[in-house]
Amino acid sequence: MPTLAPTRDRLARLSSARLLFLAGAILLIGWLAVKSWRLVGAARSLQSVEAELTQIQEAGLGTVDPARLGDLVIGVRRDVLVIRQETRLFWPVLPALGWLPRIGPLLAEAPDLIELADAGTAAAAYAWQGVGPGLTTANDGAGLSVSRLLAAAAGAGPELAQAAREVDRAAAALARIEAPERLPWRVRRLLEPLAAYLPIAQDGLALAPVLDRLLGVGKPSTYLFVAQNEDELRPTGGFISGVGLLRIDAGRIADLSFDDANVIDNWAEQPYDFPPDVGAVALYDFMGSELFLFRDANYWADFPRSAEAMMHLYRYGQGDLPLDGVIAIDQRFLEMLVGAVGPLRVPELAGRVTGENVLDLIREAWEPEVVDGSLREWIGSRKSFMSPLATALRQKLEGPNGQTLLPRVAQVAVEGVRSRHLQIYAVDPATAAILRDLGWDGRLPMPAEADVLSVVDMNVGFNKANAVVTSRLDYAVTLAEDGRGEAAVRVTYVHAGTPPPGDCVHRTDYTAETRYALLVNDCYWNYARIYAPAGASLLAGSSAPVAADMFVSRRPWPGDVQATSEPPGHTVFGNFHLIYPGEELTATYRYQLPPVVRHLDDGSTAYTLHLVKQAGTAPQPTRLRVTVPPGATIEAVSEAAATVAGGAIVFDTVLDANLVLSVIYR
Repeated sequence: MPTLAPTRDRLARLSSARLLFLAGAILLIGWLAVKSWRLVGAARSLQSVEAELTQIQEAGLGTVDPARLGDLVIGVRRDVLVIRQETRLFWPVLPALGWLPRIGPLLAEAPDLIELADAGTAAAAYAWQGVGPGLTTANDGAGLSVSRLLAAAAGAGPELAQAAREVDRAAAALARIEAPERLPWRVRRLLEPLAAYLPIAQDGLALAPVLDRLLGVGKPSTYLFVAQNEDELRPTGGFISGVGLLRIDAGRIADLSFDDANVIDNWAEQPYDFPPDVGAVALYDFMGSELFLFRDANYWADFPRSAEAMMHLYRYGQGDLPLDGVIAIDQRFLEMLVGAVGPLRVPELAGRVTGENVLDLIREAWEPEVVDGSLREWIGSRKSFMSPLATALRQKLEGPNGQTLLPRVAQVAVEGVRSRHLQIYAVDPATAAILRDLGWDGRLPMPAEADVLSVVDMNVGFNKANAVVTSRLDYAVTLAEDGRGEAAVRVTYVHAGTPPPGDCVHRTDYTAETRYALLVNDCYWNYARIYAPAGASLLAGSSAPVAADMFVSRRPWPGDVQATSEPPGHTVFGNFHLIYPGEELTATYRYQLPPVVRHLDDGSTAYTLHLVKQAGTAPQPTRLRVTVPPGATIEAVSEAAATVAGGAIVFDTVLDANLVLSVIYR
């Protein structure tokens, strides 16, 4: 008769297994419940803080209790750490769940979103660790201000440096989010301001060690504030139409005055030098200028060099004033700034000024007025709107809502630097070094073992034709096995102006009938310079001769491309082009490059191109083509949008900022 013992044993084992499974399931559910409870608690805590942070943003720093701000930073950091800790186990599998309906995109991007939150709150915590003690010590009930923040940051170097590293980590996490448009609306709403303000945080933290000197903490700082008009394009952004002295004391504008650039010089009483002699002397050969005056000081595309000339010529004409640097803007930056701070009341510009109408109003204010049969009074006052406009901007920033405008102004500044409509030069070596590293000073790069290209146009026609002239750039490089190469630059200019009656006249005399539109719809008298690596040698170029009677100088232009060594560190190829309204002209330059590649440790070779956008110019359609040596294989290209075909890459873009293109081949 069969025994029942084995059956009982099997049943006992099955019961034990079920009990273990059930116990494990209960533990798993409990573990998940605890995690969920912690996650929900942290999420609710963050939601409750979000409204308060939004209120602070809208009300401005002046309303913030520093102690309360510290509590918020610590609380948000704690909640994010909870979320990171409770979800970290699931990160490896989350990207594979993107297929799930509705929540899939959020789950797929969750690791990078949490990394972004972790890095961002870590940056805030480090920053508060550095500046918090200085802000809360006074305990005077006053809100935050720029001066208090600068004073508190003075001794917070190590903490702010760590905060800067965390902001870089946050920016990297944000860049890894591949499809933000697929995320839920609430998440997108949080990401959009991050994309705008992370660059500001990066630059601001990089500037932290010298912000006190830059913004006049302890000792007021005085800068030349230079207004450039890109309708009459010059190397650093436009003709210098106005200049003022900007005095900053403890982060606040203490004084800002403006004058017409033409009244700065004292040439009637002092001798002035001849214009710069670098190959073709554009100011003399084309314009007949025999004196190097302040209005022409931005002759060099390298902004620090032009800034030094501006300071020298300003002091030469106005007296030996202490100057800490130069800030240069153009009309596009003015549009951006006025648009950010809101409507202004400027009676000299017919009242209400906005970002949309400021340039039209400026051009209307420029129109000639005859007083007692003479234009003399108008010539001396045609730019008199500049000082009232600057005063209106200052009053808006110092008004009741000024604190709430600071983030917008900071955003405009960063975008202005990036798009090359704002440039800042500082005399102080430490400040100058940081501005250089950030690319804020408009310096022409001089990279070793790399290629560089900057096309710099200069309107020498006494007019505003650049308002209707556009250009497109084609640059092709064929690399050789020895690391050298042959470069071909092709620039096509299109003049969309309306042809005037009769032939173009080089210099327009101001009369009662002169209008800004007349200066716009004039010939484009353009002296173009191609900045290439030092050691480049000209092979060929398009010829564009112009007769002597077309210039006020009565000096003919032979039409051949000329090579110069200005400035040190570059070879420059220059030529002049006369472009009539309604016409298109293509200029070409072909030259031999010096060695422009680096040989990497793994046996591959790197070609890097630094493409520099001219300050003041509009975004420029650009095509780049790089051909590697025969038999070489392209392994990597820094621009994902580039097309690789065989041994060549082609990259089409619209150049709205400086660009660095890298190609790795073997």
